[in-house]
Amino acid sequence: GRYVTYSQQGVASTKGTKLLFFHAPWCSQCRQIEATMQSDGIPSGVTVFKIDYDSNQQLRQQYGVTLQTTFVKIDDSGAKVASYVAYDEPVFASVRRELLR
Repeated sequence: GRYVTYSQQGVASTKGTKLLFFHAPWCSQCRQIEATMQSDGIPSGVTVFKIDYDSNQQLRQQYGVTLQTTFVKIDDSGAKVASYVAYDEPVFASVRRELLR
């Protein structure tokens, strides 16, 4: 799996499962989730796109995101399939359980 910075081109050219991670650098839970992604790894075939929560209001609105630590699973057209807020359980294992079944 991969953890990369969001870009429309990146999303469009990526195959497999796509997760958008609405992240804020000041958010301790976001940093915890990042740490567990690095230590536990991201499953093969999954790409996590890091989106700055504070500077991407348009994307937040598009996907109905109201809190940092939100992950949005999207399909190849960019449409929302599901979402999960990892704020109360800020580890990637919870994201895997909720969105990667």
